Amino acid sequence: MADSAKPSNKRKRAVLTITQKLDIIRRLERGENKQDLMRKFNIGSSTIYDIKLQKDKLMKFASSAETSKASDERRTLQQPQHEKLDKILYDWFLLKREEGIPISGPMLMEKARDFSEKLNIAKEYLDQIYNADETGAYLRCLPTSTLTGPNEISAHGFKKNKERLTVLTCANATGSHKIKLLVIGKSKNPRALTGIKHLPIAYKNQKNCWMDGDIFIYWFKCIFVPSVISELKAKGKPEDSKVILLIDNCRAHPSDAELRHGNISAMFLPPNVTSLIQPMDQGIIQNLKMIYRKNFMRRLINAEGTLTEFQSSFTIKDAIYGLASSWNTVKPRTLRRGWRKLLFVTHFCSDSSDDEEFEGFRCKKSELTDIMEALKNGCTKNLSLTQLEMPEIEIWMNVDKNIPVTETLTEEELIRKMIAPEEETNDISSESDDEKSSEEKISWGEAEKSLSTFLQFCEKNAQYSAEEVMEFHLIKERFMEKKRTFFQANIH
Repeated sequence: MADSAKPSNKRKRAVLTITQKLDIIRRLERGENKQDLMRKFNIGSSTIYDIKLQKDKLMKFASSAETSKASDERRTLQQPQHEKLDKILYDWFLLKREEGIPISGPMLMEKARDFSEKLNIAKEYLDQIYNADETGAYLRCLPTSTLTGPNEISAHGFKKNKERLTVLTCANATGSHKIKLLVIGKSKNPRALTGIKHLPIAYKNQKNCWMDGDIFIYWFKCIFVPSVISELKAKGKPEDSKVILLIDNCRAHPSDAELRHGNISAMFLPPNVTSLIQPMDQGIIQNLKMIYRKNFMRRLINAEGTLTEFQSSFTIKDAIYGLASSWNTVKPRTLRRGWRKLLFVTHFCSDSSDDEEFEGFRCKKSELTDIMEALKNGCTKNLSLTQLEMPEIEIWMNVDKNIPVTETLTEEELIRKMIAPEEETNDISSESDDEKSSEEKISWGEAEKSLSTFLQFCEKNAQYSAEEVMEFHLIKERFMEKKRTFFQANIH
C-alpha cells in the first residue's frame, strides 16, 4: 500500500504544435543537443525521431497554410476525411456569418448532410455494406402438370422435396460487388463434380442440405472476408476499411463476436422486421431464381428425349453452373433496388420511379409470356409443356420460396435424435457412399480433337457470327498454350 502512494515519475505526454515541431527541426539542424531539446519540450527520443521523419510534410504544410496562426494552433497533419466537404462547409459558414445569420451546431450538421449528398459522399461507403441470406432451391423442378407427358403414364421417380440445394447469396448496397454463391448439397463428393478443379461457386455439404454454424463461419472467413479485402484493394481503399455484413437472426448464424475479422464485422437485423427490410428478400433472390428457371426451361426445350429422361440427366453440376450463370446475370440495378426499404437515399431512388414494378419483384407478365411462347413454339415433342397456363407458371416460379434452410425438427425427431444419435451417423455415411465414383479421365489429345471438331462445325454454320468463331479460335489457342506448358512441366 505504501508503494502505491508514491507519486509517479512517469513523464506526461506533451502534444506539440506544428510550429514547435518546425522549431525542433531547425534547432537540430543548427546542431543543438538532442537531450537538451527533449528536456526543454518534455518529449522522448522516439518523438524526436518521428519529427525528423515528418520534416518534408511539416515544411509543406507550413508553406501551404493560409496564416501562421494555422501552424501555431494545429497539432497534427491529419487532414479532414472529406476535404471538399470541409472547405465548402467552412465557406458556407463564413458567408452566413457575414450575412449576420447565427449558425448552431445542429444547423452545421444538417448542412453537412445536405452537401455530402450533393457531393456523392454518402455513396462512397454504401459499397462497404453487405447483406447475405440463404434460400432453398429445387434442382430440376418442373410444373406439376408436365410430370406426365403423352408417352409417360406417370412420373413415379420424381422426388421434388429431396432434389434441392441451399444457396447463400451476398452483395453490397451499390450492386458493385457480388460475392460468389455458396451452395450446400447433401453429398461430400457428388459424382457429377468428380475431377472438377475449379467451380464457379463455393460448395459445402450437409446431410439435409441445411445451413449450420460451421458452414457459415467457413463462408465468412474463407469466402466473404478474402473477397471483400480483394475488392477494397481493387478500388484503392485501405484494407482496414470498415465493412458491415447485415444478416438475419437465423438459428444457423453464429454470434456477431464469431463473425469478425479486423474491421470487417457482422450485424444482425431487427428480428421483428427482417422480412420487410432485408435486401435479399426484397426481390433479389426471386430475380435470381427466375433467371435460373428461364434458363432451365430453355435447356429443356432444346433437350432430346422425354421429360423424365431430361430430369434424370440434369445433375448437380448443371444446377451449380446454372445458378452461377444466373447470379452473374442479376443486374447491379436489381441489387441496388433491393436496399431501398433499408437505406432510403437518393442512390436507390434514381433507378426507377415505378415503385409498383419493384414491389416484391413480381414476375413481369412479359417474362412469363416469353416462357409460354418458347414452350409452345419449341416443345412439340412434349405436348404437356405447350398446354401450361400462366397461373401454373407463376406457381412454378415461386415453388421453393419458403422451404426451410436450417434444421427444423419435430418433437418426435428431437426425442429420436437424443435416444439414438448413431442413426444420424449412419444416414450420413450411407449418403456419402452413394456418391462415390471413379473419375473419368479425358486426355489432352481427346480434348484437342473435340475442340477442333467443334471449331470446324462453328466455322461452317451460319448460326455463328465471325466474332463468335474468332472467340472460339482464341479459346483453342489458349488451350494449346496450356497443353504445351503442361507437357514441358512433366518433362523436367
